[in-house]
Amino acid sequence: MLNPADLVDAIVAALQDIPEFVTEMDGDAARISAYHDQFPTRSNLALAIYQMDPPSTLVIWRETAPGSAGRMEVWKHSFSVLFRPREHVAGDDYGYGKLMELFVNGVPSSGTGQKLLNEPIHASCWPMDVPTFARSTLMVTQDSALDYFEVRLTLTEMGDQ
Repeated sequence: MLNPADLVDAIVAALQDIPEFVTEMDGDAARISAYHDQFPTRSNLALAIYQMDPPSTLVIWRETAPGSAGRMEVWKHSFSVLFRPREHVAGDDYGYGKLMELFVNGVPSSGTGQKLLNEPIHASCWPMDVPTFARSTLMVTQDSALDYFEVRLTLTEMGDQ
């Protein structure tokens, strides 16, 4: 089984390698980051989401579970990629829609020339399963909430490491 933290870092690197995606992060690849629990100083995902300054992207590991690929037993790793789009400017594409489009259709500069959807993100995994996209809400207080956008994706290992 691969270390999920390595896969989180690989997803971050793949997104940082899509020039148009970085442009949507105000041209700053550092706005695309990984969330790694670091007990006891960083172990509050809700706080990390709350502290995301727009525009930003945060990649998190959700779970690892056994699965199958044909007749082979494999590990399947689930992740969320959280978006806080930049402020909307009149006449511009809507940030969250454009980020979702670039997530699927963006082409990493150092890859094989394929869309991220079809590009292997890690050498030991198949390209991602078709992701899902959703609006998510973080309740901040009883009277306020924070909206963000979430992509859920799964990476399947090619075999047991």
